[in-house]
Amino acid sequence: MGTGFTWRWSLYLTLTASLLSCSRGSGRASIQAVTLPNEVEGDVPIQVTLASDTTKSLDVTIEVSTDRQTWSPATLAEGSTTAGLSSGPGGSSYVFTWDSLRDLGFRISGDTWIKITATDSGGLVDIQEQKIERVSNLLPASKRVRNYMIYFGAWDTAKVRTAETHDLVILYPGQTSVTRALVADIQDGVNASDPRDDCIVLAYLNIGEDERTIGLTDQQLLADARFVGDGLGPRVDPRGPNSGGLSLADVDLRGAPSASGGYASFYLDDNDVEAFGVGDGRPDRNGVTGACYVNAGSDAWFEVVHEMQRSAGGLGGMRECLTKDYGASLLCDGVYLDNIDTVAPNSFTAPGQPDHATFEWTAPGMTKFMGEVRRRYPKQVIMQNRGLFFFDPRYPHYHFATGPLIDYLKIENYRLDSDPSRDFDAYAFAENKHNLLPRLMAEAQRFTFQILSLGYAEGPGIDPNTLLGTATTGLTTLLDDVREAELMGMRHYLTNAAGDLVNDFARRNGIANDTVAPVWASSYNALAAQSPPGAPTPRVGLQQVEVAPGALTVRWDVAIDRSPVTYVLYFSPTQIRFDRNGMPVSTYQQELYPARVPEGYTQGPGVAVFPFEATSGGLVRNQQYWFCLFARDSNNNWAKNTVVFTARAQ
Repeated sequence: MGTGFTWRWSLYLTLTASLLSCSRGSGRASIQAVTLPNEVEGDVPIQVTLASDTTKSLDVTIEVSTDRQTWSPATLAEGSTTAGLSSGPGGSSYVFTWDSLRDLGFRISGDTWIKITATDSGGLVDIQEQKIERVSNLLPASKRVRNYMIYFGAWDTAKVRTAETHDLVILYPGQTSVTRALVADIQDGVNASDPRDDCIVLAYLNIGEDERTIGLTDQQLLADARFVGDGLGPRVDPRGPNSGGLSLADVDLRGAPSASGGYASFYLDDNDVEAFGVGDGRPDRNGVTGACYVNAGSDAWFEVVHEMQRSAGGLGGMRECLTKDYGASLLCDGVYLDNIDTVAPNSFTAPGQPDHATFEWTAPGMTKFMGEVRRRYPKQVIMQNRGLFFFDPRYPHYHFATGPLIDYLKIENYRLDSDPSRDFDAYAFAENKHNLLPRLMAEAQRFTFQILSLGYAEGPGIDPNTLLGTATTGLTTLLDDVREAELMGMRHYLTNAAGDLVNDFARRNGIANDTVAPVWASSYNALAAQSPPGAPTPRVGLQQVEVAPGALTVRWDVAIDRSPVTYVLYFSPTQIRFDRNGMPVSTYQQELYPARVPEGYTQGPGVAVFPFEATSGGLVRNQQYWFCLFARDSNNNWAKNTVVFTARAQ
């Protein structure tokens, strides 16, 4: 696992110092104050104020304990200085960044204590101990996931043993073998007594279709109160017929009435409107699964998904999956939200196709659904399966971005797909790598979610058993698939077409340590229309500077790395010089997060359009400045460049 967490300093709680030996009048140094966040999460800033009657040099140690008997050194940020710290009568403050996730894990039971010790040159010490009331490390842990596994079948001991070696596992709560005991077994990781190797477990939820309707006729639905609801459905696009591609702003999330059918109002009838010009009053169904499509923006549908129980309908609902006192009480760590693609642009499917879905008008409601999940479960993990149009500025869905609400986005078929007639489609792979991924990664960096990818060990040159180590056919292709995905910043998993081949191939063959700097890419590709698409020309470093009174706005494109990437702006009132390591010298520095979406980018990528912009304020008016921008990954690998812009602040 590999990145930290950002803190709101307004939550800090100042702790009262407790002296354990001599008084301050003795001339020895003391710990005047210690400041911690109210709630400990991830990388924790600990502010320590040291004071003494005379100027002294002090050494500080920070330790952590879960029983107040056995103490271990706290893991501090690389390069932290704890020795030779100056103190004096006025007090001196120092901030130490403690990696609480590394020391405690994320499944904390019981209390935790922090101990600060200050020692002067004479060996005299002052000590403070503080009990930490709340540790919430699940979301920080989700930022450090290196590998994952997805499996929706029945479980046995061997499968559990494989699952617990991963950082994250997705399972199907409708399986009767999925019990609280089984979930806990996976969550405990390989070593049940060591919380640092625990596994995050997510439960599958279908929020775009009603799986309860599979195998039932329309008449059977009308005879069951679960599917009748308020009797005001199905519903249709409130913008009217043939509205595909129009604005989604101010759409009535309830939809408009169709022909009177007497079904619950969360069912939809738009497919019939597109195919025949009028709704038939019956719920539209997925031609592949037989499930009825639903409007995720319906409050009634959210409550169905939240409250349903496996014992009553064969499906695990949100409350049953995430809590310890309802239904099967699975107490998973989060949810995997599926069938987001039901709200895709209407142009993506057509009448006659088995997965015909003309429900783009429900996209704002899908975002609302995810927002309600986040509101009710603010400390649990949310994964979105596909729905890539929410991250593509060419579609109106982009204005209802789900990025701020999720922790993961999962995509499939990045390179290896499930088609048994070929190892992979060269055109689709090039399209994904050169056109899709740079835009997706820009949004992942903007909103700090991770992208997971799922590939399939299928094709004439691949034996799926190679994933298990019982065959070698296709080994090179499978290894290449893992590395291609990881180098584009994704966490990867491979299985067979049926999705039931539990394995740890991607985990074992992934990149162990990221020592490579980010690589500049481009959200615009002049070769996008080639067959297959060619690689875009990288747009390195800073790309635009726009002058405004007292401020300058800068714009840039995406850099890609296996680890999360952030951007740093360097600026100076004199020409920027670089040292022999390529770093700017004698410059000011600004971390460019969060980065805004430039207005031009909302219309789609372009030659002079970039996905990121930020403003540097507080500049001296009428002063000339020079600017340079670097990309840095969470392992402190830097993508350096000498692209320098100059502009005069107004």
